[in-house]
Amino acid sequence: MRKALQTLSGKLTLCSIAMMLVMWLAVGVVLVWSTANEIMEGSMDLARAQAQEYSHDSYLQTYYTSEALGFDQQWLENSCEMGIDFLFPRTNREAHARYLQYNLFTKFTVSPENAFYTPLPPQTLVGIQAIDPASGAEEGTFLSLEQFSPSQLSEISRGMGSVDPDHLPALTAVGTREGLLFQVEELTLDGKTYSAANLPQGAAGTDTITLKGVPEVRYSYYLFPTFARTVQEWEMFLSARDYALEFGSHKTENTIFQHYSSSSTALYLDSETSEVLGISSPEELDEALVYLRVVIMSTPLKTALEENGPVLLRLLVLAPVLGLLFAFVIRRMVVLPLQRTQEDFQKVARLDFTGLSGDAKRKDEIGELNRSLRKMSGELQRRWDDERALEQRRREFVSAASHELKTPLALMRGYTEGLMQNIGDREEYLASMEGEIDRMNALVLEMLEQTRLEGMEGLRERETVDLTALTRELLAHMAPLFDGLTLTAQLAEGVALPGDRKLLERGIGNLLSNAARYCTPGGRVRVELAAGPVLTVENDSDPIPEEELPRLFEMFYRGDKARDRSGSGMGLAIAQKIFALHHMICKAEHIDGGIRFILRKMSGENC
Repeated sequence: MRKALQTLSGKLTLCSIAMMLVMWLAVGVVLVWSTANEIMEGSMDLARAQAQEYSHDSYLQTYYTSEALGFDQQWLENSCEMGIDFLFPRTNREAHARYLQYNLFTKFTVSPENAFYTPLPPQTLVGIQAIDPASGAEEGTFLSLEQFSPSQLSEISRGMGSVDPDHLPALTAVGTREGLLFQVEELTLDGKTYSAANLPQGAAGTDTITLKGVPEVRYSYYLFPTFARTVQEWEMFLSARDYALEFGSHKTENTIFQHYSSSSTALYLDSETSEVLGISSPEELDEALVYLRVVIMSTPLKTALEENGPVLLRLLVLAPVLGLLFAFVIRRMVVLPLQRTQEDFQKVARLDFTGLSGDAKRKDEIGELNRSLRKMSGELQRRWDDERALEQRRREFVSAASHELKTPLALMRGYTEGLMQNIGDREEYLASMEGEIDRMNALVLEMLEQTRLEGMEGLRERETVDLTALTRELLAHMAPLFDGLTLTAQLAEGVALPGDRKLLERGIGNLLSNAARYCTPGGRVRVELAAGPVLTVENDSDPIPEEELPRLFEMFYRGDKARDRSGSGMGLAIAQKIFALHHMICKAEHIDGGIRFILRKMSGENC
């Protein structure tokens, strides 16, 4: 496993999966953060919209606060029966899943010392609504739990939901009844008693209400708000009450974890109610105003996570799959071609220059790498072939040189032994030895010349050589070689070639001397120079086997019938090398009664 991960394919797979996970994390952060900001920005708009809606609610406008007339029980009763949303957060929670809403009825009181909000009943109801007449309680009685702590409310809500909903636990409340509103001071639920922790001093209630579940009715009482379960949820809900009461006295810090927005509206009394109260002037009307404060609370980060969680989980599961798919595509596009290129490199390392499988047609870096590899392979193959050919020529050279030097050395040894033993003519032996020494000297010089030419990659200096004049001079200088032969020369004027004059003189001279030396006695030699340049040298000779024609340019090769002729057998080999340096090629071919040497430029070369 570890070895597999160290490969390029394994690394790409890990990088692909990691990249997808990073992208998933980035998308998740952006999605959650944008959703949370949307929730925070929308909370104020919702608070204003709700407050604007309530300000035009005719039912709310009938509410009044005259101490003389007392508390409007009918209004509370109707509100409980209708499930008015400004009383019960349950309705708000269903209508706006992102937000919780707290509504508080207040009267703004001004005194010489201070200005403050006074909460008025009924405020947003936190408690239990009894809806079953068989329970012994009045229809619509609401057990207020405003004075209980968040931890107590959390335990009560869990206790009510921990049993079979068709058999609610027995419930007993002790407190003070105010019509349909029952202020609970002590609550006993399923055998456990909870006492209100925030009761005003001196408050004591003696009224008792007992509720118990009825099998025929699934729910005989409700706990409001229905959404709250944990201590944190209850703390947030009740903190909205404090936020509404303390609004304007200090600034509550809103964060992405918990956010509040608030808006207020004034509930004006209608004309009929104003007449009952005896209010006629605007000043008196302002004092009778009731304010409804709407608090929109939210947990932006938590809600954003809840909304986007399912999508993010699916994306999380999909991320490794996409990473593997991406790695598979990358493997097909990169790893496999690189593996084939690696195999080609291994072939080239083994000096196997055939069957390269890398894709050289690609337009990207891998294609460029394969093209470079093939170019390198071709160059290495050429150099390798040249090296092997050179090694072969060296071996042939050593073998031929040894053979050529062996004969004069053997003759000189024989002459030396004859001189030591006083056998034969001394002067004749010395003259013969001098001739063999001259022959060996010429042979060694030509061998050195061949070696020097083999080491040349190109001409160091170039000049424009007039081949017409050069050939004419060579024919005049070598005239004695053509004695007894019929020489015909046809030279076009102005034929030139860039190159080394001395080397061209040596190469063309070797062609002409070879034609004179190996021409049939009394035969003809024909020399023709044309533009191109093309130099043709023909001579009459005995037939040469077709397979031996290419060997005429090999070192020390003279042919079986020419072994008795003079010469070292290196003239044509030296000439061919000189012509190659001038980008020319010389070929031999048969003609009627002789042989023809044709010297011309290589294909694609310019003069």
